[in-house]
Amino acid sequence: MGGNVGSYSAARSVLDGFGIASRSENSKLITQALKDVQALYNGKGGIRFKDGRLKMSRSATDILEDTAEKLSRDMYVDDKQMARDYKEIMSMIRGHSYYLSQSERSNIADFGAYQRREGILRVTSDRSHREVDSLYHELSSMYPNYFPQNHTGEQVQVINDALRSMRNHRTALPRSYQQAAKRDLVSALANAYYRTRIQGKKSKW
Repeated sequence: MGGNVGSYSAARSVLDGFGIASRSENSKLITQALKDVQALYNGKGGIRFKDGRLKMSRSATDILEDTAEKLSRDMYVDDKQMARDYKEIMSMIRGHSYYLSQSERSNIADFGAYQRREGILRVTSDRSHREVDSLYHELSSMYPNYFPQNHTGEQVQVINDALRSMRNHRTALPRSYQQAAKRDLVSALANAYYRTRIQGKKSKW
């Protein structure tokens, strides 16, 4: 197509426009899809501009729909409310340690290694400190979406997991929006293909 620079630029434009994780695999996925579309019909391409709109062949549509399906798995939206909640919770727990009993620790395999690897919440064996259980009930009443009353696993694990998932302030695109987003993504890929093709007219495809 219009050279690696054009393809890379088109890929980044699509990724940024849809809040898709800008990983090298995703950029390569888009670049390969655009090349595959161009290779259709002996190199004539599977997308044409006609009557004021882009027309896609069935083969080109299949390629772009498959690409959109794969990319949608990495589609996220920035969550400003989550960012605020995370900041509030970290302000609440920062600088504090919370009591966790030996029996609770024993329910987590190799607790010491777990805490070094996963621990965001600081815990202690000193009974004079507030209990993790008490903290969890407070968090559950204030932020039930992150800390449900009914849960699996130890409370300290639920807290650590929730804080880790909140840290990037991004959430997966809600399922109700996914189908519409995929359709829009196919259109964006088609337009990226056409722009890159136009830019590459003077170069060998």
